[in-house]
Amino acid sequence: MWVIEGENLDGRGRPDEGADEQPGETPGRWVGLAGLRSGDVLLTRTGPTRVSRVEQVTEQVTVYNLVVGGVHSYAVGARGVLAHNGADDCQKAVKTAGEAAEQAAKETPIAKPATPGVPAKPADPIPVITNAPKPPAPPAPLPAINKSVNGDMPHAIDQAVARLNLTDRQAIKTELQQLTKRLEKEGPPPGTILDPGNANSAVSRSDSILVPFQGGAAVYEIDKKGTARLRTVLGADQFRDAIRRAGQ
Repeated sequence: MWVIEGENLDGRGRPDEGADEQPGETPGRWVGLAGLRSGDVLLTRTGPTRVSRVEQVTEQVTVYNLVVGGVHSYAVGARGVLAHNGADDCQKAVKTAGEAAEQAAKETPIAKPATPGVPAKPADPIPVITNAPKPPAPPAPLPAINKSVNGDMPHAIDQAVARLNLTDRQAIKTELQQLTKRLEKEGPPPGTILDPGNANSAVSRSDSILVPFQGGAAVYEIDKKGTARLRTVLGADQFRDAIRRAGQ
């Protein structure tokens, strides 16, 4: 770890790795993990941080050496503490950390690894693909419903018979009444959409929603006070066409 300051820092043993490297003008030196002490100030990606305590834990784990563009120092952990490779890997290097970082900046647009005292070179901006397809627009929000009424129930029943091939008029009426009650109590059920014929209207005093019903849809008109009124029933083909035009 790169320790900026600490008790008897100069008198501590030096690790084999990075012993001859002096990255930038940042004060301090490399210290092995075994040499860390409580109160040491470490260099991190976001600035100095102080060690509150040191604990020794015995555990067998697999570790790795990293070389990024020839540089053997990098930020690790959630705090981004500056660390260095092991000694064996460093002995294979043919360039100093400063030389390797300079060469890496010439060969790749990726930002250089953090080096104490030296600001990182920002990465080149990601190119924008102008011909990429646009993502689909999010569905329009449904208007709030404070109250729901059955409205044109006789007309809605007639259209359910004609468009959905239903025959039991009393059963149709009962189901529409139950749907109207649930609409007020629970709000629009899944699959409800804005009527695409009214979704872009700037002058209309109301919005229509299409609520799934028996394979088709019950049409409710919602005024500015949030009252939903049953108007008619659409057939299955009409509802599918409305979904297509709404882009959902």
